[in-house]
Amino acid sequence: AGSRGTNLSERRLTANAPELPVTDGVISPDGRYLAFTDPSGFYLRQVDTGETHSLSLPSVFNAKPRSWFPDGTHLLATWAEGPRQPESIWEISLLGGTPRKLVGDGAWPAVSPEGKNIAYLASALQFKDVNLDREIWLARSDGEGPHKLIAGDGDVFGPPVWSPDGKHLAYMRRKFASVMPFIRCQLEVLNLTTREAHVLLATMGLGPMIAWTPDNRMIYSLAEAVPSQNDTNLWAQRVDAEGRAMGVATRLTRGTGEAGAISVTGEGKRLAFFRQAFEPDVYVLDIEANGTRLSAPRRLTLDERADYPYSWTPDSKAVILTSDRNGTFGVFRQGLHDAEPEMLVRGRDEAVVPRLSPDGNSIIYLITPSTGAAVNTNSRLMRIPLAGGPSQLILEAIGINNQQCARLPSTVCVLSRFEPGHERFFYFDPEKGMGAEIPKAEISSANAYDFNWTLSPDGQMLAMSKRNGIQGQPAIRLLPMGEGEQKIIPIPGWAGFGTLDWAADRKSLWATGYANNGGKTLVNVAVTGRVRSFFTEKEMALGWAIPSPDGKHLAIWKAHGDSNVWMLENF
Repeated sequence: AGSRGTNLSERRLTANAPELPVTDGVISPDGRYLAFTDPSGFYLRQVDTGETHSLSLPSVFNAKPRSWFPDGTHLLATWAEGPRQPESIWEISLLGGTPRKLVGDGAWPAVSPEGKNIAYLASALQFKDVNLDREIWLARSDGEGPHKLIAGDGDVFGPPVWSPDGKHLAYMRRKFASVMPFIRCQLEVLNLTTREAHVLLATMGLGPMIAWTPDNRMIYSLAEAVPSQNDTNLWAQRVDAEGRAMGVATRLTRGTGEAGAISVTGEGKRLAFFRQAFEPDVYVLDIEANGTRLSAPRRLTLDERADYPYSWTPDSKAVILTSDRNGTFGVFRQGLHDAEPEMLVRGRDEAVVPRLSPDGNSIIYLITPSTGAAVNTNSRLMRIPLAGGPSQLILEAIGINNQQCARLPSTVCVLSRFEPGHERFFYFDPEKGMGAEIPKAEISSANAYDFNWTLSPDGQMLAMSKRNGIQGQPAIRLLPMGEGEQKIIPIPGWAGFGTLDWAADRKSLWATGYANNGGKTLVNVAVTGRVRSFFTEKEMALGWAIPSPDGKHLAIWKAHGDSNVWMLENF
């Protein structure tokens, strides 16, 4: 049963359009029902007939189905009660009644096989934030007796799953590294009696979601090789009762997009999983009415791969972007009225974060270590003439994750180096290489992706933002590069900011604000503290906004794609 059977079948359970993506879903223990959500509500679908009913829930209760109880009549869901509140765990009965809160701060709960306990993710008090992923906790099925099982000690966890006998938990431990990919997964198994854990699998490209089948197979997702690195598929590894590998892993699926969010029926005959296609594209907007209005976004990149904007040409007539349309990420230039981009940086290496030099004559970009490289592998900072010519090395260092230069007459250039728990800042010269460290700019955080900064066009100010925690208030930190005191701009009403980029006139910043309801909003934050919201994107992912040098345009990225639930039988 560890190999792919000749009778294996794969079929689609939901058929939502990209404008209405399925966001969460889990199959019932008897395999008869799929509980799922999309932006329009919470639904229960009969797997065999396709008949679908909306669950009657309070209008503000935007719950996410996570795990069924063995009796198949009620399940666990999570819900964030406020925009800056963590998720909490609730019990929902399919027979009616009001949802019942079981755990105050918890995410990704999993009901034990006999239905007596719940394993879930939580965070230590000092790291209380929107993402509950730093510890694994255990409670009784009524929410009583919560206690910590294991702490991440700087790592974070994927959702826990139970062994068939209820004596072990399996989970992905996500470890931070100073080279890309910055987060690397390893599959671990925890013995609940001895509290000892062992590593089952530590392969590059592992996804965060797993399932443990009743016949002792571990199901996980694994990324494909270049040029299909954006696709992941499901694999099965047979294990013994202790969760140790037996034999070799076998492939279960061969699809496109990302496969994950795996759930298995009680007898192990049916497996439901998500297949999601994520396609970031570059869009251009015009800044109108003295910055108080934006035009409708117009899609610039028309391929089916990942495209991200980072800069503009000095004349504001073309966007400088990265794209993996040829397999690895390269640097391209695309005019506002061009159908296709022009490649500027060719090669087998991953070329990312292209930005202009102070004089606007060169593009400075990063070459990151290949996937799976040792953590002490250098990143290379390169430059290439915008008009064409060979690339030249500026400097090499471990963990470079961002770089940015001011515009003339300023010649200030800054880079940051990522270390687990820290981000250090340094000056650099595009001709001479690494300069002095900027100690006052150092950021310390337990969150790998809290590090977010931008250098003002005149080179006089760094702006930084990070998620400050659910009990605090998001803020933007303005740090002078020379003398002077820093300024903190509080931003009430948001869970945090995912991106931050200076406007061309240095009087404001473009940012992506987010809340726990899944929506992201493009906002403009003036240095005086005024916040102006422009548009909210609920159907697509929304990324950063790069203003053109003349202040008349924005280049943003949005990601669309299909998100639906599929099912395997006889696997």
